[in-house]
Amino acid sequence: MAKQDMESIGSLLGKSWQVYRNNLSKFVTLIILYTLPWLAVGLITTLFKAANYLLENNTAWLVLINIFLALLMLGGLLLGIVVYFSAQAAIFILVQKEKTKLSVSKLFYEGKKYAWDYFVLGIFSTILIFLWTLLFIVPGFIFMIYYSVAFWALFAEDKKGYSALKHSKQLIKGKWWAVFWRIFSVSFFLWVIMMIPVYFMDSKAAVETWGDITNIINIIVSPFLVAYSYFIYKDLLRLKKK
Repeated sequence: MAKQDMESIGSLLGKSWQVYRNNLSKFVTLIILYTLPWLAVGLITTLFKAANYLLENNTAWLVLINIFLALLMLGGLLLGIVVYFSAQAAIFILVQKEKTKLSVSKLFYEGKKYAWDYFVLGIFSTILIFLWTLLFIVPGFIFMIYYSVAFWALFAEDKKGYSALKHSKQLIKGKWWAVFWRIFSVSFFLWVIMMIPVYFMDSKAAVETWGDITNIINIIVSPFLVAYSYFIYKDLLRLKKK
């Protein structure tokens, strides 16, 4: 039987760009959605500082306001966590089901169903990769690639926890170098593009400002990378069936 090669990087990028371009407004809306709760938490933190500064001589009011703000902060954090993982999951669902033209509200509703499993899988994979890294850096790096399509095992095949990680490893087995190259080349290219302006900056403030800008760019670009990983996953499925 002839050896089956993975789809080229150019083809994967082309498909990913099409999904990203066609759904950009929805991606941006979901990104804004999962950042808003954290902006609210930042605002509450600012109110904490302002209250302690303005009411430092009025202990009774300061205690009451701090208790109120602490409860507000706790509620904001809990809401932020739920919204964050629901919106993140919604981005995966949008990539997978982009042809169904689901609304943002429907995507978020569907994402909320996966929020807990998405969170658990993320924590589980992080812990396992960390434990492999403790043995030596190389095993951790190897398993980071093996687990790179585990989230798609969750969203596309409803496999959870270790089952998703195991399935991801099975799909990539025998294709590790091909998957590594497809992930590394794109990641390295984006990193180089982000770093080029730094070499032309001559002040720490400019570098720090550019760092903030790149963080925003990374957030905006992240759905494109999700789409890219999806097409890697689909290609691995195609090869597995042959």
